Amino acid sequence: MTKEALQKDLFSHLSYGAYSNTTRFDAHKPSELRRIYNTIVRLYKESPTYLVDTRKDTLQIAVMIKENARLLANTISSIYEHTEKDIFDKKYAYSSDETIVTVEILDSKLIEENTPAYYIHVDSLATPQINAGRLLPAGKRTSLAGTYHFIISVNHTDYEFEMSIMGSSTNLEVQEKIVSLLNKSNIGLTASVIMNTEDESYIQIESAATGIPENTDCHFHVRDLKAPEALGICAYFGLDRIASMPDNSHFTCNGDKDSAPDNVFIINGCYEITLRGINQDNEEVTIGLKTDTQSFLDTIHTFVEGYNSFLQAICSYQDVQPKSTELVKEMYHITKSYRNHLESMGLKVNEDGTISSDENLILLAGEQPNRR
Repeated sequence: MTKEALQKDLFSHLSYGAYSNTTRFDAHKPSELRRIYNTIVRLYKESPTYLVDTRKDTLQIAVMIKENARLLANTISSIYEHTEKDIFDKKYAYSSDETIVTVEILDSKLIEENTPAYYIHVDSLATPQINAGRLLPAGKRTSLAGTYHFIISVNHTDYEFEMSIMGSSTNLEVQEKIVSLLNKSNIGLTASVIMNTEDESYIQIESAATGIPENTDCHFHVRDLKAPEALGICAYFGLDRIASMPDNSHFTCNGDKDSAPDNVFIINGCYEITLRGINQDNEEVTIGLKTDTQSFLDTIHTFVEGYNSFLQAICSYQDVQPKSTELVKEMYHITKSYRNHLESMGLKVNEDGTISSDENLILLAGEQPNRR
């Protein structure tokens, strides 16, 4: 196999889109990419290609090591973003359960040392209006033919639509055409075609806005622009059929029941709260402040987990890839050479090469006058 063929085969395994754990550290300047490319070219020129193992499983292992190394490198980079002042002086907002509630600080100037915690119980989320049309045989010819007009009223504004339908078109073809027209209109609605197992389909229209609107009961209305005796698009496809009325979110904050027209609201002028789920029991979600020391501890724990995962991933291939054993030994020698420094910072090097952390020792090391 030539070097060019080997390079092509290797890069065919690098499906970057398959990995979702990308961060801003994966973005590079053109100069950095050129340097990496030149390094790859130089290594290929200097390496004896006939010694390279080109088996598929070997290439997959190489990709696995690359991805785990990338995640570990990103974690280390995130640690270096912290300065001494950031770590020990600043505070950040946290949620005890981010699957239910997330929080952001709107204005750090409004955050004070005695800013109270908030306890939130989510009973229901704010929902949009949903219209579900008539269920029709998808492959059957539509009963409509010609040019049709219909109107959608959104936020007290009327939008007129025109559509030409061929007599040979099927119900599904016309439904897809209507959906495309509505989605391209950008009037605050999302449309889709829903199919069932019986090869039947209908149009679903959902409002972008949630909650109960002021001075009305619906976010949008659909009607035909036609003579009373004529069959229009709205009537035929049931675009005006409301399947679900919009509703507000309902929650309890510090024991007080409240509601909001959407799932994002502000507390105390400084917290932006986003409701993301419903509490299934009586337990409340705590919203409060943590010192950035805790954030730093979380980052250290992430680093330890990332390093151990990297090491364990390499170890899992020792039986099928002998080179993995050499890499494991090299990693162990590196951590062993820095054992004293690591343990002085609260990171213990275990006999198997993994690292474990001691929060008390980490915080104690951080309090030393010469901490870095």
